[in-house]
Amino acid sequence: KRQVEELKPQVPDDDAWKNGFGYDSHASFTIPEDMPSGIYYFGKPEGLGDGRGGKQIPFIVKDPDKTSDIVYLTSTNTPNAYSEKGGESAYTQYATDKTPTVSFERPRNTHFRTRSINSWMLQQDYDYRVIGDGDMDDYSELQNSRLLIVAGHNEYWTAEAKDSYDRFVREGGSVMILGGNTMYRKVEYPSDTTMKVLGQWDSSLVLQSSGMNYHM
Repeated sequence: KRQVEELKPQVPDDDAWKNGFGYDSHASFTIPEDMPSGIYYFGKPEGLGDGRGGKQIPFIVKDPDKTSDIVYLTSTNTPNAYSEKGGESAYTQYATDKTPTVSFERPRNTHFRTRSINSWMLQQDYDYRVIGDGDMDDYSELQNSRLLIVAGHNEYWTAEAKDSYDRFVREGGSVMILGGNTMYRKVEYPSDTTMKVLGQWDSSLVLQSSGMNYHM
């Protein structure tokens, strides 16, 4: 604790919202082989009353076997788009740039409208594992499971993630959507640490999605 308190705060540059905070590495943690898949946090859970996660560092432990009955998709793209840490968010940039790029390497809302369901899932005895939005590009994350839970406000999807979603449903998988604005905007990942918004999806593509199956 003493060593952490002595660390000097890092001051981000003016474009940290798109270039990242340039975090230095001060500690390491080896994930035990038997650690269950889930959403975990480093740090004291301060300020949880506003649902923003307090002063914590979140990380996801995945299941390398990819064989659970349930896949729990937690929103990682949307909180990044909304975050104004580093000076801007995707939303403040829309006034000047309709396809902004924002960095994942900055603080953001850990529990983006999912705090209650995250806590509830931890108390259940279901056979499930957790993935983030970027993992949806890889269909192998879904193909051996029976149910996909879209846990939060998952607005931002890549074309590859949408294809994985549709294929999962076509091949007999079930989906539980617990939020709104699902598949609202299309994105891509220019790098492992950035997300670029490509604009709103053509509504007809979402409505025709075999996974969404809307009737209007």
